[in-house]
Amino acid sequence: MTINAAKQLTRGQWLHNKTLKQNRGKDCFRVRVNGQPQTWKTRPDEVRVPVKWGYYNTGQLRQYDLAGWELEANCPNENQPCDLVS
Repeated sequence: MTINAAKQLTRGQWLHNKTLKQNRGKDCFRVRVNGQPQTWKTRPDEVRVPVKWGYYNTGQLRQYDLAGWELEANCPNENQPCDLVS
């Protein structure tokens, strides 16, 4: 995901990462965008995206974390574990 794509995210969109696993290594790690991405006028190459996963876990994705993430709509493996996709 690029910085420009991260700036266009909206609350409620799902992201996934094929390199991080959950469910004992069978499924992609999924997070939900939990708010509006934060940007700065003086630092246009930085972005912070608030995310949520599980029941209570929250965090943020920064510009240097975006490389492994993509929108769930772009996921090549709907309803399949990530390790089954080549």
